[in-house]
Amino acid sequence: MNLKKTRLKDWVNPLKWYSFAKSKFIHFFLKKHVVEQIMFRMLSCPQCVREGSCVVCGCNTFEKMLNPSETDSNGLWGPIKNKKEWKAYKEKFSIDFKLTANFN
Repeated sequence: MNLKKTRLKDWVNPLKWYSFAKSKFIHFFLKKHVVEQIMFRMLSCPQCVREGSCVVCGCNTFEKMLNPSETDSNGLWGPIKNKKEWKAYKEKFSIDFKLTANFN
């Protein structure tokens, strides 16, 4: 954060403080390697994502995918890996995430 670019009214605005605290909280829990694994889980089970529940066990798809210790009922993905393990897994299986956008 560049403090020189902030305005005094932002420093005294409670909504700005709330927004700042919320973003730090989210950043603390959602690291890049965790977000990638959640995306991987979603891409691995497209039918479950479409239906909103697991086609094997019937559980809530999104709740299960967001739980770091859960494992897919079909064996497609396991618990969330730490940063080092996830990097090795991506290299082993040639997994790469790219984001493209077209703002036309």
